[in-house]
Amino acid sequence: MQNVNGSNRLMLRDMASGSARVLVERSPDVQWTLPRWSPQGDRIAVQQWSRARGHDIVVLNRAGRELQRMATTGTDGAPAWSPDGRVVLFSSDRTGIMNLYAGDSTGIRQVTNVLGGAFYPDVSADGRWLYYSAYHADGFHIERIAYDPSAWRESAPAGRANAMRPDTIQPAPARYANLGVSQPAKYRALRSALPTWWTPVFWGDSALGTFVGAATSGWDDVQRHSYFASLAVDVEHGRTAGALSYSYAGLGNPVLNLELLRDWDDVGRIIEREDRATLSVALSRRRWRSAGALLLGVEGVGFKRSVIGPGTLRDPGDRLFGVVGGVSFGNSRLPALAISREDGVRLNAFVRRRFDADPSQVFDASYSEYQGAASAYKSIGAFGFAHHVLAARASALVRTGTGAGPTNVGSVVDYLPVRGFGKNARIGFAGWSASAEYRVPIALVGRGYQLRPIFLDRVAGSLFVDAGNASCTAGQKQTYDSCAGAAGMPRELLLSAGLEVNATVALLSFMPFWARGGVAFPLQGGRHRPQVYMTLGPAF
Repeated sequence: MQNVNGSNRLMLRDMASGSARVLVERSPDVQWTLPRWSPQGDRIAVQQWSRARGHDIVVLNRAGRELQRMATTGTDGAPAWSPDGRVVLFSSDRTGIMNLYAGDSTGIRQVTNVLGGAFYPDVSADGRWLYYSAYHADGFHIERIAYDPSAWRESAPAGRANAMRPDTIQPAPARYANLGVSQPAKYRALRSALPTWWTPVFWGDSALGTFVGAATSGWDDVQRHSYFASLAVDVEHGRTAGALSYSYAGLGNPVLNLELLRDWDDVGRIIEREDRATLSVALSRRRWRSAGALLLGVEGVGFKRSVIGPGTLRDPGDRLFGVVGGVSFGNSRLPALAISREDGVRLNAFVRRRFDADPSQVFDASYSEYQGAASAYKSIGAFGFAHHVLAARASALVRTGTGAGPTNVGSVVDYLPVRGFGKNARIGFAGWSASAEYRVPIALVGRGYQLRPIFLDRVAGSLFVDAGNASCTAGQKQTYDSCAGAAGMPRELLLSAGLEVNATVALLSFMPFWARGGVAFPLQGGRHRPQVYMTLGPAF
């Protein structure tokens, strides 16, 4: 079999010359697996899946033309030939349990009738024994029975009840007779929820320092409990950052969430540490092509601030409590080989209100925050292994109140990004950004390199245009140096265009993530030199 653009096709290869030709061409609604030559070399038995029929065993001639279809009402697989080439043996679950069957020119007969399961048959070269993989209480074993067509029975009608008839069940080998059956016990989630992986964490900047650490996550077997934890340390300044989130889904719907967070930020000449605890409940509504969610929660927050260089702060610390709420909706698709979300929208809105628990005589840290984002995607059928995609996104953030802090517009990793500009390119208490992209598939790699733990899956490129800005009121301009030039008249719009390459990468083949990088050319906004960047995660 040869994989081709999300499906596969049957090929014939001459092992002496290395030449190959197509035996059965690719079809998007058909998959092939486990082909086997007949002993005479004139026919091929192969397992076929089709959208219309499911899993069948098909016999082809050397030209790829179908000669016989051994169709049952179950999932059929793993064909094998008898030494004389007259019989094809295979496994099927048409009775509710995987058993072995045999098909020839007269029809289909049932070979085994076991309780555990029988898989992957093969007949010895002398025609005496039928070997297969058998499933029992202690796992899989390779077993054999006599190859005796006279003992085979007519294939019974499909149905689980027929497979469980006591008078037709083959007895289990004697070694399983004394295996005890454990008694029901209370479910304990801890053992299966212990972490089984970790990944390094690395972030920071010139003001905050460089944080290095690790992250992990886990969940129990029935996914009642799940968690994520990360911890990073900046050795130079002795700062620590991290997060611990826990979700409990034992109620079904809604899901309860607890989050603990320590984060750092620099705004102008101020370094701010945030310690936050949030308890929330999430109610979701899922349908075949859409999903929506409602989030409500309470939080407690502590801030500690310091000044870079000379100067003092009127209020170096605050303790706040607040409420949060959010709604989201999405109906976009993400097919298996897609380079982006397709054919739908993603919408979300978030509101936060915080109250100062100990307001000073000169400063009340209470404030409100409003966030919103909308994304839209449209697929286009064109060249390549996946659809081309037109994508657009717009997002906005507004903070009000005496304790409101400014937001950043400009960095590629900000909530309001404009590629081509650095962090704090625009600082204000109301900001927005927008992007439009044309995304194109480049290569479907689907492989790693030797024994390296990095697996490269898909590569895509995009052409983009970004825009954004931030603003402050006249009163905010007097209070914050970062708002200089923002009152009275708007600052010049940030505008850029560029090219980006992104790839789906997996670490150790089971932890996928998006890696992307590109070059952005500022068109307006005070910067004139192009910016080369690299980051993790999709653009939107």
